[in-house]
Amino acid sequence: MALTYQSVQTNTSNGSTSVVVTKPTSLAVGDLMLAQYSIHTDTISSTFPSGFTLLDSRIETNNSFTSEIYYKIADAGDVAASNFTFGDLSSTADKAASIIRFTNPNASPFIAYNGQVNSSASTDCATPSIATSPNSVIVLFQASAPSGTGTASGQTIATSPPTFTEIYDLQASSARMQISCAYGLRFESTATGAGSITQSGSRRSIGQIVSVDTLPITSTQTESVTLTDSKILSLAIVISEAISMAENYISDKLKKWTTQNKSSSPTWTNQDKS
Repeated sequence: MALTYQSVQTNTSNGSTSVVVTKPTSLAVGDLMLAQYSIHTDTISSTFPSGFTLLDSRIETNNSFTSEIYYKIADAGDVAASNFTFGDLSSTADKAASIIRFTNPNASPFIAYNGQVNSSASTDCATPSIATSPNSVIVLFQASAPSGTGTASGQTIATSPPTFTEIYDLQASSARMQISCAYGLRFESTATGAGSITQSGSRRSIGQIVSVDTLPITSTQTESVTLTDSKILSLAIVISEAISMAENYISDKLKKWTTQNKSSSPTWTNQDKS
């Protein structure tokens, strides 16, 4: 079965050193949890749930914000938990976080991931290009620190873009941290080209892209072959063989010559008649 998006949980906070995200609905052992954590500071000292692995971290220094991507394959402890906490020990700035649940991940789920800081104000949030395997799930993340309401839309990639489905578009209550995410199934095993997310308003941003490998689609086909052996009794078989022989004749064979005549003009006789 292929990797499949199932559910997501998000949350924001302001005035606290942490943000708490509820466990994704129906989380089961073996599920892939893909998390985004963003904070309105560029001097981050992250804290994140035990067992989560950091994939990519980017810092935009002009507007002072950070976006990080984590993952974990869920175990029994995660299934028993009620929530997960992301934070920063030294900052109470705006925070936004999410945990996305995918089922049927590969044992080594990631082919590639990368990120890009877009330090020039623009309505476009870009990501780098990455390579993918066949039937990869491409996930695009966007983060910004708008001074007012901020939204994202139009997620795509430059080369062979799939149809992207937006999972969330989230903004902290004080409007100083905004994040979004969308995913799409891509069949090609080539580079994605640059990713693109449209932002409302012109602002600086961080774009991050992740390629998640899927389990190969397999099928079992059973075939049978019947062989029939027919025999004809009393069958006479005649075998004829032809053999060719080659004989070599040595034309320059030395001849034997003798003479019995001792005169000054002897007569010579050839003794070899061959």
